[in-house]
Amino acid sequence: MDMQFNNPSNALYFWAVVALFGLLLFAYARRSSLLQRVACKRLTQRLTKSSSNGKRKLRIALLIATALTLCASILDPRWGTKYKEVEQKGIDTFFVLDVSRSML
Repeated sequence: MDMQFNNPSNALYFWAVVALFGLLLFAYARRSSLLQRVACKRLTQRLTKSSSNGKRKLRIALLIATALTLCASILDPRWGTKYKEVEQKGIDTFFVLDVSRSML
């Protein structure tokens, strides 16, 4: 089976994900440098004891994975084609309304 994308023009949104990734990495590095500039190493460790770098990295990874999944979904991927004949039964129904002067 071959895979087709019905909206390949939406692939440009992947560049937005790359920009988002760069922005998140910049913010992560900037936060660390600002903390080091404000306080000494010992005070920084005490201030950041309750926050976890692992959780922050996991949050960034999940955000990027979500953005990539959304970008892949708007490409509208399709896997192969399958035609199946379906027999239909039905009754045609007509509703007739007489609005002539003789019926009023």
